[in-house]
Amino acid sequence: MPLPWFKSLVALALLVLVGSAQTPLISSNVVGSGALRRHLVKDSNGTLWALSLAEVGTTRPLTLLVSGDSGVTWGSVPFAFNSAASGLNMPNGTNACALAVDSSGRLHAIWGSYWYPSYFRQHYRWFDPNSGLSSPEIDLSAAVGAAVTSRTDAMAIEVDANDSLWIAAHGTASWSSVLLFSAGPVGPTPTFTNFGTLSASASSQAPSLAIDAAGDVHAAYYRNTSNGILEHRKWMTQLGAFGPATTLGNSTAPQDYLCQLAADSLGFVHAAYYVDTVAPSNWVLEYRKWDPVTGFAAAEVLDTATQASYTTNAYATFAIAAEAAAGAAHVVFRDFAGGGHLRHLRKSLYDTSWIEMPLASPSLAGINEIYVPTLRGSLYPNSNTVLDRLDLTYRLNVAAPFSLAYSGIAAYPDLLVSLAALPSLGATTPIVVYGPGESLAPFVLAFALSNANPILLSDGRVIPLDYDIVFQLSLDPANPFFQMNAGFLSATGLAVAGVTLPSVPALSGLNLFAAAATGSPMASLGISRISPSLRITFP
Repeated sequence: MPLPWFKSLVALALLVLVGSAQTPLISSNVVGSGALRRHLVKDSNGTLWALSLAEVGTTRPLTLLVSGDSGVTWGSVPFAFNSAASGLNMPNGTNACALAVDSSGRLHAIWGSYWYPSYFRQHYRWFDPNSGLSSPEIDLSAAVGAAVTSRTDAMAIEVDANDSLWIAAHGTASWSSVLLFSAGPVGPTPTFTNFGTLSASASSQAPSLAIDAAGDVHAAYYRNTSNGILEHRKWMTQLGAFGPATTLGNSTAPQDYLCQLAADSLGFVHAAYYVDTVAPSNWVLEYRKWDPVTGFAAAEVLDTATQASYTTNAYATFAIAAEAAAGAAHVVFRDFAGGGHLRHLRKSLYDTSWIEMPLASPSLAGINEIYVPTLRGSLYPNSNTVLDRLDLTYRLNVAAPFSLAYSGIAAYPDLLVSLAALPSLGATTPIVVYGPGESLAPFVLAFALSNANPILLSDGRVIPLDYDIVFQLSLDPANPFFQMNAGFLSATGLAVAGVTLPSVPALSGLNLFAAAATGSPMASLGISRISPSLRITFP
């Protein structure tokens, strides 16, 4: 097929997109929920709910925030989960919280008063925004039998397909966490079953939970052993027992730190975490994907931070989510080397590389302006899954008063290239081009050996591929390697192309880069959209 509208306008470089506006939610001396604690959910009506810490004089009321217009505007609900008996008043006020939602729209909150060295209490309560009814407060620490001096930072809650509750709760031994279960739909006064400590031995600090497509409960936590271990362990629901533990980071000193999990409907669980591999001043953000057959795949490095690029708490500056249906992973993290804004990376199920998405937050002058980003998303209920957009919150300002901000960002670019199967030599590797707003538009999918030297278009845009021999070959309709890489997108904005390379040992390890463009006579230079580049590595 002739490609005159594209061949004459070729250039390469990552496409920088503009994220949605930042919206302030609340300002106070304390805001948000704490490190890696999810506090943002969406109900079946599409309403967003956020639970935030706040400070009013000498009190710490939990503030329930609501948006009925996809995060454009926010208001507060005159209901406080906590009371004088559960952390409302200082000096032992509430300083951590988490929120979940069930299929009926009922909100389930847990919160804690965690004051080192000698006061630790955790509570639970549900609230129904539709009826205005709420459950009594339940002292989870007392239910477990944990002393007030037993130290903990447990703060994770998930809802399963049956609207049952799973909570990482205050353990009886210091820095241990236990798994609590309440069969759903939860009644007026929930009762909890204690399935025991998340870790078989030692501590289980800063636990994260995710429920997979089989209904099993995944936990990741830090064990304060002599070297420090970041560990994963699964509660097998059908068997009623924990499985063996897996080390996520490394098993050598110095210590590994916090992890967050996200599950998709295809059976995968995605993990992001910081590994301290060299010294306390060097941090590496890693990603691993778990599947039910082979367990965790090898770690992938997403970012490295050094003492020169941050001051404190590097581990409190990332979040992960997963697209439920597509299985794509999203990681948002603070760019220590790039000015302090939040970067956003996305990786589809079979992709061999991550693509850079639009900035998740505005660029800020201070490297430590942004803390504790959180992403909405859980596999259950269906209303709270991640589909075409991400809902993000984060704390702003170096010193109090702090502001809790919200941003709604795209889950994928306007035009996206991804793999539909793992790359292979000697067979056709299918490649999907997706432009949800480009129905029936003409498209071209080009390839190159590199994306290091993009070609600049005259209107300032770039196409992220080198103008090399492979690029030129991919635009030749008679080439033997690239199939169906030019034509028209479907009515839903989809097309499937292919690349077929011979099974030659010399090609093992080869990297190809792919990027797509769509055309429109109304667009600048006739080019409507340009995708980010995708690296394809052949085994």
